[in-house]
Amino acid sequence: MTIYTAEINGRGIAAFDAADLVAAEDWAHGTVFLEDLFRLETDGAAFWDGVAEIYVRPALPEEEAKWQASWDRALLRGDVEEGDDSWVAFLVPVGSPHRRARSLRWHLAGPFRPERSRSPSRVA
Repeated sequence: MTIYTAEINGRGIAAFDAADLVAAEDWAHGTVFLEDLFRLETDGAAFWDGVAEIYVRPALPEEEAKWQASWDRALLRGDVEEGDDSWVAFLVPVGSPHRRARSLRWHLAGPFRPERSRSPSRVA
């Protein structure tokens, strides 16, 4: 599995695993992820304005290291198990203007696990 990064306006936003670039692009442009990007904030501004291009590329070594560290912490906490389909780690601080309307698809603390139906490893 390769780690990819979703990038908006030249900034890596989230790192995630996928079988290949086509699967990674499909997942990153899927409704679930796009809705979350539209709702979430970093530094007081929305991650995505609904217009800016979202680029998907192989993760840089430091992005892959952040993804791996996040995955390792999730394993220790019991949030994931070896063999789980996917894990996404935000590479920037995460907040939400609608804290009371939390989606089960993401955690305000940072990393989240996408819905299994949109998992990058199941797309291909």
